[in-house]
Amino acid sequence: KAKNEWTAEKISIRNLHRLAIDYTCLSDNLLLDSIMTAIDEIKQYSKFGGCSVVEVSSIGTGRKPCAVKRVSEATKINMVIGTGFYVKQTMGQAVLQNPAAKLLKSLLRECVFGYRNSGIRPGIIGEIGVGPQLDEWDLKSLRIACELQKETGLPLSIHIQAVPIIKGFTKPNGVQVVDMLEKYGADLNRTVIGHSDAKID
Repeated sequence: KAKNEWTAEKISIRNLHRLAIDYTCLSDNLLLDSIMTAIDEIKQYSKFGGCSVVEVSSIGTGRKPCAVKRVSEATKINMVIGTGFYVKQTMGQAVLQNPAAKLLKSLLRECVFGYRNSGIRPGIIGEIGVGPQLDEWDLKSLRIACELQKETGLPLSIHIQAVPIIKGFTKPNGVQVVDMLEKYGADLNRTVIGHSDAKID
């Protein structure tokens, strides 16, 4: 079968063998949605001396700040959540069509009052996602992230495209992203460029 015909299947005895070849082939295998598993794993991390986790799930990735808080409280580990926007494909039209000023205002509100007014405030901007070819949304999202950094002083985490298997990928775009961040006034001393381990330019 073509990959796109079976990625949505639930894991079962009938398709388990596929995971031995490619663990990403079934989206059901990529879910990290068990709070109890997260608590057990963070406790192991704590045993080895870990004391903080930066959880950079941003808007569009299915982030769950309230669940992160529960894990933090159960493990006594400091957990930092992210904010900002992930890649274009994960955004609804309501977000994509909103003006940058309105989106920035909503992120600033989250930084002050917390996720959905919960008091759970982000400690990092990101992971901000960009596509393999920077388009209008990518530039808008990067601009918003840079403005948010100026307003809050929070560090930035950027998801660049550095993996050749992504559709539309021609070359890594890390240097191009850094150029745009510099142009938009980001504090590059407080910026993380993710995935530069895959292939850098």
